[in-house]
Formats: sequence, C-alpha cells, structure tokens
Amino acid sequence: MSATADTHHRSRFISIHCPNHEDRNPSAWRNLDTGAEGCRKPSCGYRLPGDPGPVARATLAKVPDSVANPRECLDEITIAEVTTPCDQNTLVELMLAQRGIDTGTAFELGLRARRIRGEDWLVFVYRDSLGRPLYLKHRKADGSKRSMFRYPSRVESALFNLPELAALADNDEPMVVEGECDVAALYQVNVRGVVSVPDGAGSRITDALLAPLFRFPRILIGTDCDEDGERLACALVARLPHAQCRRVNWRSA
Repeated sequence: MSATADTHHRSRFISIHCPNHEDRNPSAWRNLDTGAEGCRKPSCGYRLPGDPGPVARATLAKVPDSVANPRECLDEITIAEVTTPCDQNTLVELMLAQRGIDTGTAFELGLRARRIRGEDWLVFVYRDSLGRPLYLKHRKADGSKRSMFRYPSRVESALFNLPELAALADNDEPMVVEGECDVAALYQVNVRGVVSVPDGAGSRITDALLAPLFRFPRILIGTDCDEDGERLACALVARLPHAQCRRVNWRSA
C-alpha cells in the first residue's frame, strides 16, 4: 500500500475495542464515514448496520491498531447501545438492592447494566471532570469481586464521580471512599462530593490519580475500617498533604 493510500484509509477507519466481548486489544473497526462497525474475530459476529463490505474490511485489516485512541472510541451513543438502565436487569437491580441502593440513585449517578453472553454486569461509567466518558468498569452482578473488566481497557485510571468533585467550591470537603457502591450509598442519604478510587482497596494510588483533590483545604478519607481499608487510607494519606486529611470512622447505625 502506498503512503498516499494508507493516509486516505486512516482518515476513514479506526480500530476500536469490540463492545460485544472483553477486548484487551482493539479487535473491531469503525467506518468514520458511515458509522458502520464490525469485529474482526470470526467467532464474535458483531456488526452494526452500514457494513461497507469485504473489500473495505480487507483494507481496514491493514490499518495499524496504533491509529486508534481508546478514549475517542467511547461516547454517549456507544454507552446507550451496549448498556441498559439498571431497572431493566433483574440481577443488577437485586445486587443494588442488597447494598441499599435504589434504581433512582443508580440512574442519577449514571450506573448501567449490561448482558454479555448470558452474564449480567453492573456498569460504572467513569467520566472526566467535564463529564466526558472515559471508560466503562464492569462488575459481575453476582458480586464476584474478581470478575471485573474495563471497556476500553487501555485507559488511564480515574476517580469515580469526578464531575461532582469538579462542581465543588474550593472550601468544600470532598470524601474519598473505597468503591463506587459506597459513593451511591452515600449519595442516597444526601452526602455529596464523594469520589471513589477505581479498583477498590488494591487501587494503584498515584499523584495523577489524586490531582483533582489537591485544591481542597480538607479531604475526608472514608475507606472501610478493615485491614484493607486501613492500608488504602495510609496509601492515600501518603500521597495527599497530611494536614488536609481527616479519617472518617464508620459506625454501625
């Protein structure tokens, strides 16, 4: 393929992560002119209307995966296409109810549901401070903590609920908790300005992850009071200015 032709096709097609299965490396394509999509894996069969045909697909297969930017592949249309509201999935609705979270709260926080190959997943939409979608974190609706994945997979971690954090005044006191369901439970009792680390107590804590918190004069650390939660609290305090941190001690009602 000549350099001219290669440039032409890169302007029309990109490689994307397939929304039909866990996809560490982009295995699907999107036609930027027609909006058509499809997966290169024969066993998948994912297609959206407007398939440009076998000739265009053969050309696309030669486009390097490096052309794609995973952050640009996730948009509101894709989220609406691959997920459903939580109240349309019985298992996800039950999972939330067991944690005291109603579907109204789930809707307000943008929690979604998804079924993949007969399995149900609770989906957390991670967004940047401006509300733009970054990635979808999937958690098995049967509560298996180890059954999680992201789509797209190759995206930098972020705090969950960043848009609400961005809306706080500089003198407000945000709280950092251990998981997204903790954010939802506190939201339901009218506690606002709460964010969670991306991967529970085992999250990798970096300056870049916590940067949105640095402007606040006081930060509440609301991780669990068990051994893992205390370890996470110490990791957060080590990265945040000590004078700004206050530990929340949770007690049973």
